Amino acid sequence: MSTSTLHLLTELTPHEKEQWKKQIKLTRAKFVKSPDYFVKKALTQNVIFDRNKVSDYITKVRSFAWEFYLEEELVFHKEMLNLLLEKNDYASTVLASAIAEHLDTKKTTIEQSEIAKVVGQTAGFLTPYLYELCLSSTNSRRSRSGKVFEKLIEHIIVDQYQYPFESQASLGSTFYKTNNIGKMVDGIIPSQQAFHQNRSQCVFITMKTSLRERWQEVAEEQKRTNIPTVYLLTLDDGLSETNLQRMNHQNINLIVPEVEKRRLASADNVTSFEKFFNQTIPNYLRFWE
Repeated sequence: MSTSTLHLLTELTPHEKEQWKKQIKLTRAKFVKSPDYFVKKALTQNVIFDRNKVSDYITKVRSFAWEFYLEEELVFHKEMLNLLLEKNDYASTVLASAIAEHLDTKKTTIEQSEIAKVVGQTAGFLTPYLYELCLSSTNSRRSRSGKVFEKLIEHIIVDQYQYPFESQASLGSTFYKTNNIGKMVDGIIPSQQAFHQNRSQCVFITMKTSLRERWQEVAEEQKRTNIPTVYLLTLDDGLSETNLQRMNHQNINLIVPEVEKRRLASADNVTSFEKFFNQTIPNYLRFWE
């Protein structure tokens, strides 16, 4: 079958899209492990923890975790393409057509340009499938990046500093529903019991690798739930003075890497990771002693 006679697939049918998304989800679960796994594996790379260089520690551990994730994502993508070309009738027909059109199977050697033409033609006719796969991987990366950041911060709080801390998982859904608190609170220091006794002396932590306009969700949730102060931990390096002022009016304190704090030295509501872990949290915990 030549290129001219191939059926051009411009978009997937709702049923085909649903099945393809289901296959992507199942295969990713099989080949790509959890964010917690990547953090634990990254912690085996002998990254030395220094209380005076917490920002560097976060950067290095996240870098290792990201490398390990990309390695597994590569295997996942290869598996997805194999499944598509082997199990999907349309895709296998496209591949067979490209091979017949561009490869001389009688030759003992194959030119790189011939392989390129086969790959290019095949990918071109499978664009709707590849688009859905790339879209899914982009969303997965964003989600996993955020979860890795959360797990890493929890590791620093609990394992490195040994501060009392309750994450979303330990707080449980009942706590959020009973107190009308949305998911913007990722953890509380020292505990939910302390929250019921005196919420003004608790550290409310939320974590977002990048902000854009999402900090407004935190502000709205804070006002609705009457939480006095929120500490928003982020790795965003594009914070503007205007947004910082608006966040300051909402009692949102940003916790950022040391290099970003130096850039925003004049902002009163911006604190480095180092100062947050070494000074801010201990000041709160003294009340509970």
